[in-house]
Amino acid sequence: MVGALARGAALAYMGTRFMATVECPIHDDVKNAIVAAGDAATISWGHKTGIARTLKNRFTDQYNEREFAGASPQELHAFIGDYAKMPGGRRVAALRGGDLEDGEVYVGAGAGLIRATLANLNAIFDAPAEARQRYAAPA
Repeated sequence: MVGALARGAALAYMGTRFMATVECPIHDDVKNAIVAAGDAATISWGHKTGIARTLKNRFTDQYNEREFAGASPQELHAFIGDYAKMPGGRRVAALRGGDLEDGEVYVGAGAGLIRATLANLNAIFDAPAEARQRYAAPA
């Protein structure tokens, strides 16, 4: 948001901001994790299977251990698919079931800037104003 505003944009992609809204139909634990996230809470992974950014958790640690040890893309896909806790796999388990440790909790790098769960309308109008205020050049 800040980078977009600095370049003169009127809008920016705010998918993670809308995950932490009252109306979003994801598990409250995910919303709370986004709000609690610090600036180092996300991780990029999947260099052999397709880059993703999620909240850092036990799954991403285990995935990266396998990838950096030389696992093939097929082995990595099998690890991603090896999830029996809930139908739908790791992504559904995270978003619908609230599995913050073994699920895939996809978020943007700006998750650490979200400080509250808002109504959608507030997210639309408050986020740009907050970004401008937070990063305004000192007078």
